[in-house]
Amino acid sequence: MSSCWHKGGDKGHKTEFTVTWDTGRRCNYDCSYCPPSRHDKISIHPSLDELKETSQFIFDYKELLDNYMTDKLVWKVSLTGGEPTINPHFAQFVEFLSTKKSETFKVGVTTNGHTNKNTLELIGEHMHSCTVSYHCENSDSTKKRILNNIVYLSKLMPDWALKINVMFHARHDYFEECKKICEFLSDKGIKYIPRSIGEGVKSKTKNKLYAYDAHLYTAEQNKWFKNYWDLARGDKAEVGEPDVGHNIREQGRPCCGGRSFTIGHDDGTIEETNYASFTGFQNWYCFINLFWLHIEQQEKLIYHHQTCRANFNKTLSSIGTTDNTDRILKRVEGWLKSGKMPVITCPNSICNCGLCITKAKNRDDATKFLKEILPSVEPVYG
Repeated sequence: MSSCWHKGGDKGHKTEFTVTWDTGRRCNYDCSYCPPSRHDKISIHPSLDELKETSQFIFDYKELLDNYMTDKLVWKVSLTGGEPTINPHFAQFVEFLSTKKSETFKVGVTTNGHTNKNTLELIGEHMHSCTVSYHCENSDSTKKRILNNIVYLSKLMPDWALKINVMFHARHDYFEECKKICEFLSDKGIKYIPRSIGEGVKSKTKNKLYAYDAHLYTAEQNKWFKNYWDLARGDKAEVGEPDVGHNIREQGRPCCGGRSFTIGHDDGTIEETNYASFTGFQNWYCFINLFWLHIEQQEKLIYHHQTCRANFNKTLSSIGTTDNTDRILKRVEGWLKSGKMPVITCPNSICNCGLCITKAKNRDDATKFLKEILPSVEPVYG
């Protein structure tokens, strides 16, 4: 493999700019596999003014990149958490963002679906898209309520706008439950993606069935994942045979957004797929900074991406803070005006998310890709 890029647009690159915005850590769930760094029940909700100030940075960042990119990207802001819908300012915030909606600026939300009818109707009216994560670690009554909410949402939104992430727990009874949930959603015509647990960090629990960071799936469970993606891929790239005793992440993965992408091989052949059996892009040149932004509202930190956290000079670090977004804007504007921009070299051994982002193993391909995206900018390799 020599290159990988999103299937879309005239040039084949990603046609969207994704903003994942962790609007706060507070959550009404306490899933065993969700680390304390991702959720709690005590954090103070950010104020409406704080959320609006961060929104302005997003608007300014979009305007800056739009002035230089070959193709004006569709910006999709995804509100996450924690659980974003429990913020007491959620309704006002959503209504504020909806005033900015356009063909190139859309807002969605990721939720556990444990909310009331008014919030569901707010999402259906103002949100471009919604992802509901289905979690098994709940009472039967709660899970029934979630499924009812999902069906209700499906009547409020277009088919393409609602997606269910079914979080496949490695425990046998939960795994079987998730399979039934997929069948239920399929019968209802609701789009879903079976998600393995632990795509974000390296597993520290090789001798355990599961822990919060990465579940270990049995050969039979891995075979189920393989069969699903073999059917989903059609005639596209084949998924490798599953290995016993490995977490699913180590065997490749689909795009978590369900996107297809294109892989270029060393022999010049090109294939389209929605599942990559190869996810190790360490030392590759990656353009995550031109297609993604991640905001940690509670920590007041901004990254290129929420899981890889790649920065320039092969570091894992934030690119700035929500208290001083002018520095980020001035730095990027300086690169664009000068016609020279640094290129990220991937510091991670595994790409846990970002498969759809344009990347290349060699500088010739990377330079070609950058010129297609930003025609007036030359790459600077570190």
